[in-house]
Amino acid sequence: MLTKKSVGVFLTTIMIAFSTWIAVRVIANQGPPAIPPPFTAFISVEDFDSHGNLIKQSHEILATRTDGSSVIVYERTDPAGKPIQTRIITNVSAKKRISIDPITESTTTYGMSDDMVTVALRKYSLCVGTSVQSEKLVKGFRAIEMDLSKNYGGKLSRQGWYAPELGCLPVEETIARSDIQRRQVRRMIFAIRGEPSPELFSIPEGFQERSPSEVLAEYKRKFPGGKSGATSAGGMLDQIYNSSKQYLK
Repeated sequence: MLTKKSVGVFLTTIMIAFSTWIAVRVIANQGPPAIPPPFTAFISVEDFDSHGNLIKQSHEILATRTDGSSVIVYERTDPAGKPIQTRIITNVSAKKRISIDPITESTTTYGMSDDMVTVALRKYSLCVGTSVQSEKLVKGFRAIEMDLSKNYGGKLSRQGWYAPELGCLPVEETIARSDIQRRQVRRMIFAIRGEPSPELFSIPEGFQERSPSEVLAEYKRKFPGGKSGATSAGGMLDQIYNSSKQYLK
């Protein structure tokens, strides 16, 4: 039976691509892209409740290629307790963003317009050309202190240290939401310069392309019996998914 926790994990999985797809619009008013040298970074993520209690620990991998294409690997646990890795690949050359879900063995592909690609690349310029008030070395990389909260309309507090050499990657960052009083602390464990492993960008053999609602249906088929309020979310994501098809070649 699906537990509340496992449903939450799945909803997080299908929402990742959507949130990643629109998040870069927050920095649409930044300057021209400044693509960094390729690298692979390993990130520690800690989530705290409103009382400051640690409720979850996980790790992420973020890798960037020479052309600015990137992949984010998220640690997840399926309803059976098996560790899995969900990936979001942004291929700027092919103008598409692909969500890879191992729980349902699905891929969900979103097309990207030229403007979307440009905006996606601007994330690397987030800390370039800004007024530097404080800086320090973090894991061997120069990092500058920034408060990005103003970009989120007061709903989100985001501040920390960002490394220009790593495409403004947050090497130490605290993100807080006032509406649910939750806090997330992200720290870079280490980073490796050079082209990332091609496996990070590969599509698993045998995975099937599915819309968000189809991914949801497959999840329910594999893990029946649980209650989920994700139907409306699947429908909303389908609208984004179907609209993006016009940019796929």
